[in-house]
Amino acid sequence: MTIQDIMSKEQIPYCVIVNNTLKCKICLGDKNKVFPDDLIRMIENDETLSNLIQSLEKQMLPAHWGQGKIEMLASVPREKIVVLLFYYANDDVIFEYRRGKKIDTDLKGLDYEKIFNKEEIS
Repeated sequence: MTIQDIMSKEQIPYCVIVNNTLKCKICLGDKNKVFPDDLIRMIENDETLSNLIQSLEKQMLPAHWGQGKIEMLASVPREKIVVLLFYYANDDVIFEYRRGKKIDTDLKGLDYEKIFNKEEIS
């Protein structure tokens, strides 16, 4: 399974993967398909993104943030790796919680070394 497989299966239009060891990030998908885009614009600022990542150390994961129908799911599938997924949420909080846990489990199974070496990004 690849990150694109997860995005396709879960209908996730946009994803940001951050590697804190390498100090780099990869953006996948089309952020223009996510509106309103305030959550995306928030993490485009490096300082805000850094603060968000630091705050995850104190959170139950995966963590969810919402703005209207837009959901941002934050996962830490490996040490120093943070995955932020942006998608349209269902109104059912229990459904979204279970969906987030499933996505988090799937993300933990990916090879992030291959992703950051661009081997698994089409």
